[in-house]
Amino acid sequence: AFVLSAAAAVSAADCNPTKASCPAIAGFTGPYSVDFSNNKALSSSDWIVAAYEDPFVKPSAQGLQFQLTNYTDAPNIWTSKYFLYGTVSVVMKSAPGKGVISSAVLMSDTLDEIDWEFSGNNFGKNVPTVQTNYYGKGIVGSYDRGTLPTVNGEMTTAFKNYTLVWKADSLTWMIDNKVVRTLKRSDTGDREHQYPQTPARFHLGAWDGGSPTSPDGTATWAGGRTDIHGFPYSSYVRSVSIIPDKHCAQYSYSDKSGSEGSVK
Repeated sequence: AFVLSAAAAVSAADCNPTKASCPAIAGFTGPYSVDFSNNKALSSSDWIVAAYEDPFVKPSAQGLQFQLTNYTDAPNIWTSKYFLYGTVSVVMKSAPGKGVISSAVLMSDTLDEIDWEFSGNNFGKNVPTVQTNYYGKGIVGSYDRGTLPTVNGEMTTAFKNYTLVWKADSLTWMIDNKVVRTLKRSDTGDREHQYPQTPARFHLGAWDGGSPTSPDGTATWAGGRTDIHGFPYSSYVRSVSIIPDKHCAQYSYSDKSGSEGSVK
């Protein structure tokens, strides 16, 4: 993305292990799945809602609704627990609207990040388009690691299954079980292009990248300035599945390197 995702902006870690000695964090001790269809409510023990955004995250017949009533809203949620490597899938319908961004992101406390980003007008493209991205320790460099795969069918009108397969040696992005990108760890480095390698939580949300207050570069990336008379805009999450490669009740860091080797 042109900017760090809403997950990074809205839910900065309480404690970044690269900057301080942090308390242990809770991990998944087994697979997790939830079906939000048929008005199922969000579990406060499994998910955290961004401050002041509770009114805009609500059950619906289609699934969990993330509603933007105006350009200042940014409904975002994230899991209360972490995992290091595994598979996460979300069945969702992204929000319509020029410049309106929906996101599904893995984010660690060290600011390692793995992204799905969706634009309500396909980032200004004339075909259905999604963005994949990754960062290590929040280092964006020259914003040169994103890709824009085309998608079979509109994402704002149909539910699709978006999957991240996060392994120690590779990252795979899949849409409806079709691989759209693979990143090998061996093709990354230890400076600008660091591989995500620390325990992460799964974030879901929506925000207005094309708002009147967004910088020009952000609005251009998002697909242009949003029609402020078109609100509300909503995305819907039908289900989430998380399968950690290893089960771990808690994680801690032995130093401030932010490396996989520091994770205990």
